[in-house]
Amino acid sequence: MDVASQPFAQAYGHLVGQLHQVPREEVAAAGLPTPTIAEVRDARAADLARVAEAFTIDPALRERWDAWLADDTGWPERTVFTHGELYHAHLLVSDEATITGVLDWTTAGIGDPGKDLMFQAGFAPPEAFSTFLAAYAEAGGQTWPGLAAHCAELLAFGPVDYGLFALHTGEEEHRAVSSTPPDALHAGRPRSRSSSAPSRALRRGMRLITFSPG
Repeated sequence: MDVASQPFAQAYGHLVGQLHQVPREEVAAAGLPTPTIAEVRDARAADLARVAEAFTIDPALRERWDAWLADDTGWPERTVFTHGELYHAHLLVSDEATITGVLDWTTAGIGDPGKDLMFQAGFAPPEAFSTFLAAYAEAGGQTWPGLAAHCAELLAFGPVDYGLFALHTGEEEHRAVSSTPPDALHAGRPRSRSSSAPSRALRRGMRLITFSPG
């Protein structure tokens, strides 16, 4: 699929806008948590603290993440039902204007709406992102001041999620990503199984985190 496609951006925006209309009551009735934005921020801060215990984080990156978590501006006011990993590789399409399915719902739940907006914000050209947001709002999605900047910070926070994944699996191959020389990420060496842009972005970010000795 072409992330710059206007028909795709419109279809994608409509999909996300409709998804974010799932009633919280139905999510709660299914037994899933329904955190507030304040609780989401607290959880993200706890995630960062956990990763910082196992990793040495580049000081400039840690400062950026701490500042984002502490700053009230830019964050949405409410949580919504999200897919959680709604990047382009998880979308099935029959043509550029028709999305026929969505893969991998394991991260779905009530959360930050930016999680479902950040990939189009980060990897589509500005005009396609504008079309995406217009379609999102048309389908009932709520935008907010600072949305684009918030999406950028969510993407920048991706290495923390990778760090959590590495800690959860305990697999050496994921730990090794953190110590891969930056040049190796662009030297034609094997990448992750997915060739998606989000995966490449995480790998670039991970070079700024290394595991602490012991």
